[in-house]
Amino acid sequence: MSPSVPAKKRAAAASPLFEDYDTYNNAAPTIFSQATKRRRTGGNAKASGTGSSMSAANPPDMERKARDYAMKLMRPFTAEEQTVVEDALKDGPPKEILAKQGADSVQRGSMQTLCRGQWLNDEVINYFLKNCLMRRDEKMCTTDTSRRRSHFFNSFFIQTMFDEKSKDPELRGRYNFDNVKNWSKKVPGGDIFNLKYIVCPINIDDTHWTSAVIFMEDKRIQYYDSMGGTDWSKLEGLLKYVKDEYSAKNGKELDVTEWELVSCTSDTPRQKNGYDCGVFTCMFADFISKDCQLLFNQDHIDQCRQRIALSIMNYCAIDDSDSQRHSRPPLSNTLAAQAAVATSNNTLALALEDGNTSREAIANDTGNTTKEGEEWPARFRGHI
Repeated sequence: MSPSVPAKKRAAAASPLFEDYDTYNNAAPTIFSQATKRRRTGGNAKASGTGSSMSAANPPDMERKARDYAMKLMRPFTAEEQTVVEDALKDGPPKEILAKQGADSVQRGSMQTLCRGQWLNDEVINYFLKNCLMRRDEKMCTTDTSRRRSHFFNSFFIQTMFDEKSKDPELRGRYNFDNVKNWSKKVPGGDIFNLKYIVCPINIDDTHWTSAVIFMEDKRIQYYDSMGGTDWSKLEGLLKYVKDEYSAKNGKELDVTEWELVSCTSDTPRQKNGYDCGVFTCMFADFISKDCQLLFNQDHIDQCRQRIALSIMNYCAIDDSDSQRHSRPPLSNTLAAQAAVATSNNTLALALEDGNTSREAIANDTGNTTKEGEEWPARFRGHI
C-alpha cells in the first residue's frame, strides 16, 4: 500500500563508530549514525548525523553509555538471581501464573519460551515491554523531567491496525485507522505527539518477530528485523497513523514531507537461527528506549533470554538493580518471592548499581571471570 502523502524513504548503510569494538559486535556498532540515501524515490546519498533522540554533541558519552549497559547485561548473575531464573524456567504446570501486574500475567508455559531454542510468544514480549520497559521509562522521566515519555504498544496494535485477523479477505491486511483510533488514550499524557519513542512489536504470520520504532522528535520511523528484512507497508501504515492521529486531535492535516521511513539497516544485529527473533525484538526495544546503541549480537542472546526472565519475575528492566532488590511484586506465591530468601553480597552487582563499571571493580569481585573457570568475555576486556 502507499499513503496519500509523500515522505522520504531511505535505506541505511553501516558505518563503524569505533573500530576497536568491531570484534565485539561484528562491525555493527550503531543504527543511529550512518551514511544514508533515499529509497524508492531516488535522490543522492546524503549524510545523516545522529538524531535528536541521541546525544549528538558528545559521541564518547554515547559510546560509554552503551558499553556500560552492555556490561550490565553480561555481568554474572548473583546467587539469588540465578535461583529466580532457574525456578522460572523449570518444568511445571503450564498455566501456573509466575508474574502478574494488573490484568497482565505470564504463565509458566509462556515463560518457558525463554528457554534456549524456543520461539517467544506474545505474552512474554508484551509483558516485558509494558511492565518492565515502560516502568523504567516512567522512572527515567521522573528523574529527568525534561525527558519525554515513551510508549510501548503491544503486538496487537499493528495486527489490529491492519485488520490482520479479519475474516474478509478484502479487508485483511488493509490499514484501518478506525480500528486503533482509541489506542492513543492509553499512551502517557494521551497524546503521541508529546512522546519520545513509540515501539511497535510486529508478529509476521506467527512465524517471525520484528519491530518498528517511531522517533517522534526526529520525525523518523525505522524498521528493525534480526533477519534484515523491511516491511514497507508497516512503515507506511505507521506514518499514516501519525497523520490520522494528528488530524483526529487537531482537526487539520499534518505535513509529513519531512518525515523519513527507514529500512532495516545493514548493521542491525542479526540472528543466526530460526527462533531467536523474539529475543532480538525485546532487546531492540530495551536498548533503543534506553538511548543506547545496539551493542549485542547472537552470542549474547542466551544470556538475554535469562535476563528477560529475571526482569519479568522482578517487575523491572534489566538494568534496574534497585527494583530488583527492593520492589519485587508483593505476591507471596511467585517464585521470585520464594527465592528472595537467597541473598548475595555481590560486589559486582553493587558496583554496577552505583554506576561503577570499571575493569578494576569487576576484577575485585570476579577475578576477571564470569562462571567458574571462564574468563570475563574478551569483547569487554581492554575496552571497559
